[in-house]
Amino acid sequence: MNDKTVIDLDTFFSLNYTNLLAYCYDRNIEPDNVNEVYIKLKGNTYPTGMTIQEYNFYIKKSLWNLMLDEKKSLRFRNTVSFEDVEKQDYEMERALQEIHINEEDSLLYREQTEWLTKMLFRFIEVRGFTEYEIFIFKSYFLVPKMTYKKLNSDVGIDMNRIQRTIRKFKAEIKTDFITWIKQHE
Repeated sequence: MNDKTVIDLDTFFSLNYTNLLAYCYDRNIEPDNVNEVYIKLKGNTYPTGMTIQEYNFYIKKSLWNLMLDEKKSLRFRNTVSFEDVEKQDYEMERALQEIHINEEDSLLYREQTEWLTKMLFRFIEVRGFTEYEIFIFKSYFLVPKMTYKKLNSDVGIDMNRIQRTIRKFKAEIKTDFITWIKQHE
C-alpha cells in the first residue's frame, strides 16, 4: 500500500468506525472483528484509488466472512464462553436473592398476620360479646368455606341471628379495631 492509500484507509475507518460497529451489532458479528479487518486490510497491498464504496463493501464482506468462519469453527467444538458462565452465575444469584427476599417477605407477612389475628381475638374478648356470638364469629371466619346456610344447618342457629351477629362484628371491627390496636400496642 502506498502512503495515499494508507491515509485514505485511515480516514475511511475514522469516519465510519461507529457505522461499522453498528453493522456488526445488527448482524451479531463480534465488534472486535472491525479492528481485525482493519489490520488485515492495512497489511495487504491493494491498488491505489479504492473508492469509499469499495472500502465499505470489502470491509463488510470481510466482517461477514469472519463471522461465518467463527461459526464454522465453533460448530465442531463444544465451548462455553466466559460471558455465558458469568451471565448464568449472575442469573442464578439473582434468582436465589429473589427467593430469599420472597421467603423473608412471606415470613414477615405470616408474623404480621398472626399478630393481627391475636389482636383481633383480644379485641373481640374485651368488647363484651357473648360466648354465643364469639362462637358464631369464630365458626364463620375460621372454618374454611363456612357459609351462613352451612352454619345454620350444622349448628342449628337461626339464619337471621347469624347475619345480625356477623354484621355486628364487622361493624365493630371496621369502626373501632384500628384505634383499639393503637391504644394497646
